Amino acid sequence: MKILADKDREQVELAPIETTIAKLSSVPRHNIPYPYDHRIGPEELKVYRIKAKLLRVRLEQDSTMSAAARARIAAAQRARWAKVKAAQKKKCQITQSTPC
Repeated sequence: MKILADKDREQVELAPIETTIAKLSSVPRHNIPYPYDHRIGPEELKVYRIKAKLLRVRLEQDSTMSAAARARIAAAQRARWAKVKAAQKKKCQITQSTPC
């Protein structure tokens, strides 16, 4: 997590992009050394907004911050997944030809 203290801070698009921890975690890491006071685009030139419970924040030696967070799953989301699982189970019971 960058805190806009680096040399590339003027290039950052400040309009936040709604996303999730899962989506951010799926962004592949670049296979180059990460610079101390610059950003690697395009990911580090954007601001992201996530809904999560912040568990821990640690100030790193390079003045960045690392955060541990856990995404909250809304009751509606849990209910939707429960319906999907129930439908899959019912389909498996009816067809018996697909592995469940």
